[in-house]
Amino acid sequence: MPHLTENSTPTTPPQAPRARLTASEKQRFNEVLDQTQRVKDAAQAMGIALPTAEQLAKVYGWKSPRKGPTAACGKPKAKYTQEQKNAFFTAFAKHQSVSKAAQEVNIPAPTCYQWAVKAGLETSKPRMGRREEFLRLRAQGMSRKEAAKQVGIHEETSRE
Repeated sequence: MPHLTENSTPTTPPQAPRARLTASEKQRFNEVLDQTQRVKDAAQAMGIALPTAEQLAKVYGWKSPRKGPTAACGKPKAKYTQEQKNAFFTAFAKHQSVSKAAQEVNIPAPTCYQWAVKAGLETSKPRMGRREEFLRLRAQGMSRKEAAKQVGIHEETSRE
């Protein structure tokens, strides 16, 4: 943006020269991208900014080999066999805990939770919140201080 100097003559502030990739660097980027299959990895390998790398990948018409929502993410979506799912459900029946079953079969817990919910399994027992528990104790006649202590909240918090 032009600004005025002492003589009121408009000048343009100096700008840093824009670094441009040479044709050979662009070609090398394309080769690295083919090898790594990830724009981020190719950008890091070449030492160029990620937005520049994304723009270059778009110019070259490069498409991620992955499909769906994971195409933009770092890791490809894992596929699990029916035997792995069956092993999870067997472990779940034994432990009655998604976390423990997931640990036993070495499958990420969030994936196992999705399977359990889709199968209509009870994934957790409904628990009473601390606020509800505090109010229940107070209704039974317990002092504010004692109820707060039993529920595990600070006494001052119980006044809110």
